[in-house]
Order: sequence, then structure tokens, then C-alpha cells
Amino acid sequence: MNRIPYLDGIRGVAIILVLIGHGFYSIGISNELIRIIFGNAHLGVMIFFSLSGYLITNLLLNEQEKTGTIHLGKFYLRRAIRIFPVFYLYLSIIAVLVFVFRYLEIDIIDLVFASVYLTNYKNLIGGESFSPDYWYIGHFWTLSLEEQFYLVWPSLLFFCSLKWLRRILPIVLFMFPIVRVVSYALFEDQRGQIGMMLHTMSDAIFWGCYMALLERYNKESVKKVLTVLKENIYIPIGLLLFIFILSPVMAMLFKGAYNLSIGFTLESISIGILLLFIIHEKPSFAGFLNGKIISYIGVLSYSLYIWQQLFLNHSATGIIYMFPLNIILAAGAAYISYTCVEKPILQLKKKINS
Repeated sequence: MNRIPYLDGIRGVAIILVLIGHGFYSIGISNELIRIIFGNAHLGVMIFFSLSGYLITNLLLNEQEKTGTIHLGKFYLRRAIRIFPVFYLYLSIIAVLVFVFRYLEIDIIDLVFASVYLTNYKNLIGGESFSPDYWYIGHFWTLSLEEQFYLVWPSLLFFCSLKWLRRILPIVLFMFPIVRVVSYALFEDQRGQIGMMLHTMSDAIFWGCYMALLERYNKESVKKVLTVLKENIYIPIGLLLFIFILSPVMAMLFKGAYNLSIGFTLESISIGILLLFIIHEKPSFAGFLNGKIISYIGVLSYSLYIWQQLFLNHSATGIIYMFPLNIILAAGAAYISYTCVEKPILQLKKKINS
């Protein structure tokens, strides 16, 4: 798969949103409106999800066109090589801090759920109580959802016809808000993680998949839409204002009622459209995404996401949680993780792909 323009820059923006969102209170700004606009960790995660759905779908379809099939075993091996080493290294260090140094208080059941990528279903399966220091593994709900997505989507592409998928996927996408509302109303024990579970929070990742399908099999329609966006630049600018300002403000004003009903879906659609527009049209306002600094931050984004949780706990006390030292430590840990673990592993992955 050819290198996609602005890809690392988009990842860089996403992880910066997460870093600011998680470290916001240590900065010393208490204004909630400023936090939800400039420190929108939720939006950062949605961008990551959309990118993941788009990239994985393109990767699998390219393989299918090239070889006539999708090699699920090789796909899962590549994903394991990419994700497991840094993930389990971090989890091992957390386990040492819990059981050896007694520095953190996390129940073994919570660590087990994290280790098998079921953090996002902890409420449903393991009860409603959470460990005092659950924060340090709480961010694994996103990786859990990703791993569950990897089990579902590649299998659908392998076993089902693309014609059928292209027809049924839009219906499924617009079912997500209904499933969320029904789940909230009928299953009280699911409410705590309703914005984390695969069946309630997959809008962004599957809209990314749908954008990849449209791009490949509805080329003329997509080209026309992108032309309209290019000729009327206020539309993509409006979408940016929506996801960065209007939607977060709506979520603040109307709480869960907005996000559960239409908020997550509207954001997912907007992100998907912007993703295609930026990749294909390379608008001038997105030129900064090719910058060396933002691109390198994007390269570090996976390690940054894993390790930042160790230093950006706003409810913890101590010098390592104070700004800007917390950001410096998170960046340092991510750099070491990328250089010593992730980068060598990526070289192994390239050998497997070749």
C-alpha cells in the first residue's frame, strides 16, 4: 500500500488532542469550554478509529485484488507484531508497580480483562466496581475495541461478498445510535461503558471502512463530492468547526443525550469525509500536516498513547504528574519505546510483508 499523504500528520493531531485532554488539569486551566475545544481527547480517539477502519479496509482489499483472497492468518500475525510488544511491555510494568512495588492499587481481574482486550466490556462481564488506580489501564478500552474490530471486519471481507457488504454496511452504521439509546434505556449495567463497547461505539471505525469502500467502488460519486468540497471550501471548513467546536459544545450542553443519539454518528461522518478530502485534495489549510514535527509526533503516536497514561493522571499527586514534566516524561517514554521496541518490531513486520 502506497504511503498516504498527511497520514502521520493526522495521527499527530489525534495524539496531541489526547495528550492535551488527559493532561489538561495539570496545565492549570479550569475553564470547561476551553478544555472541550482544545483538549478533546474523545475527538482524538475518533480520528484514530476512522483512520484505522480506512487503512485496514484498503490494506485487505489491496491484498484481495493482488492475490485473490485475504490471508487472515498473516493479517493477525501482522497486527500482533504491531500491537502486542509495546502493549504487553506497558502492562507488565503496571503489573510490577502493582504486585512488586505496591505503588498502584489495581485488582487482578482488571489486569486480566486488559490483557485479553476486554477492558471495554468490564462493566458487562466483570461487574461495576473499578480499582482505585484503574486510570492506568483505562485507556485500553480503545485497543480492546480495535482488536474486536479486527476479529469482525476482516472476517466479513473474507466470507461475504463486497456487493452485499456495500449494501448492508450503511444500514448497520445508522443502527449504532439506535443500539446506543436502547442499550442505555434497557441495560443499566452497560451505561458506564456505553461509549466504549464494540456494538455501541464503532461508528467512527466502520465509517472509515465505508469511506474506503466508497473510494474504491464508487469512484465517480466520490470524485464529484470531493470536487464540490474543493470548489466550496467553506464546507470542509464548516465540518472542521463542527467536530472541533460545535459538537463538543453540544455534548457539554446536552450531555449524553446528544452523544448517544446523533453526536457520535455525526462526528464519525464528518471525520470520514474530511479524511478523504484531505488525502485526495491536499487542501492548503492542511499543509501543516506534512510538517516534520507533526509527522514525527504521528510516528510516535502509538507509543505516546500507550505511555502517556502513566504520567497524565490528573487525580494523582507528585512531581511526575505536574506540567510540563508529565508531558516531557510521556514523550521520553514514548521515544524510548518507539526506538527500542516499536521500530525494531516494525522492521520484522516489513520482512513478513515482503
